[in-house]
Amino acid sequence: MVTASAAARDGAAQIGSARDTVLDLADTATLEGFAVSEDGSVAVGAGPTPLLVLLSGGSDAVAADLLRMRAGELTARLTGALHRLDAADADAAADLAAALRGPEPAPPAATVPAGAWPVGAGDVVAGWPAMGQDRIAAQIDAMTDAQRRELIARFPQQVGNTDGVPWPMRVAANRTNIAAAILAESGADEPSTRRIEFYRGLLGEVDDPAGGARISRQILAFDPARASLVELHGDLGAARNVAVLVPGVNTAIERSAANTATARRFVAGSGGQVAMITYLGGPFPQVPDVASVLDAADPRYAVEMAPRLVAFSEDVARQAPDGALVTVIGHSYGGSIVGTAETLGLTSDRTLFLAAAGAGVGVDDAGDWHNRNPFVERYSMTAPGDFIELVQGIPGGPHGADPTRWPT
Repeated sequence: MVTASAAARDGAAQIGSARDTVLDLADTATLEGFAVSEDGSVAVGAGPTPLLVLLSGGSDAVAADLLRMRAGELTARLTGALHRLDAADADAAADLAAALRGPEPAPPAATVPAGAWPVGAGDVVAGWPAMGQDRIAAQIDAMTDAQRRELIARFPQQVGNTDGVPWPMRVAANRTNIAAAILAESGADEPSTRRIEFYRGLLGEVDDPAGGARISRQILAFDPARASLVELHGDLGAARNVAVLVPGVNTAIERSAANTATARRFVAGSGGQVAMITYLGGPFPQVPDVASVLDAADPRYAVEMAPRLVAFSEDVARQAPDGALVTVIGHSYGGSIVGTAETLGLTSDRTLFLAAAGAGVGVDDAGDWHNRNPFVERYSMTAPGDFIELVQGIPGGPHGADPTRWPT
């Protein structure tokens, strides 16, 4: 029902927007003196006005031709808008039907070993924390579709947030996790209401940044208790390059829309050749005012998030299409997170420090980095005059040396 509610709200917004466009175009045509039919065709009403004749060089024939051309233009725009309204209606109906139908039921838990899955689903999930990602991926690859559905249905939290699990399964599981988070909110105060609205947006559809129809959002990790939200933007299968964006201070799950918009612009600008991932792997420093600025100097956020980023970067390398290059971008405080992850074995083809607070906690020179890719290329960019220059590479600083001063 939560998913259906989100589908209904999203569908209403899309239908309403498409309807407004149709009505605006119909009003425009009517105000210009044209006749509008129910099928969207626009016909010339009265003859050309004296002003139009004058502007047409005094020729009634030229003025009449201009009216017919304008009627044709309005017909094309209005019929196109009607088609988009029809498509929005059909899409909303399909999404509602799918939500109310629910996921395909999982089979009953097996009581005896069967097929390639010799243990129960609970035992499978219980073993994941002690297993490498390759083993988890191989284990799931050996399962039947029914067994995968059982995992998603019974253990959405683990499936949606475990590296090594195929991303389509994680996306499906996290829709359940998001719906559960909505139900867990009381809505009794303004922050709770704000979170509910944000979570509903995660269940809705967005315009495909590479063009085309609207698509469901692809949430690869969702765990409010750990301040974790990881989202894929774009078509991974069609991408020639993949990028992971780690943002900076004041980032939080319900305030991550700006990071999402940035990632979508990259996808749109590349024509879909780039797939972007926004990575919130835990809490970030919150600096709402000058009095709390020291929180940005606290390295513990980077130290705690870096191992998770290392693990996720391994999963990205596995899931990325063959031949695609993976770039990990650390912006502001995110630069310290990425640099710290480099010391622990980050996997990337390219690492970009973007107005980074530093090269990583405890990093004094490039020899402290230990990327799993021996051919990694590193880049550093800081705009002249950026305030981050005040803290980059300060002696004894908590975020390490200034990467812009090294040959990268």
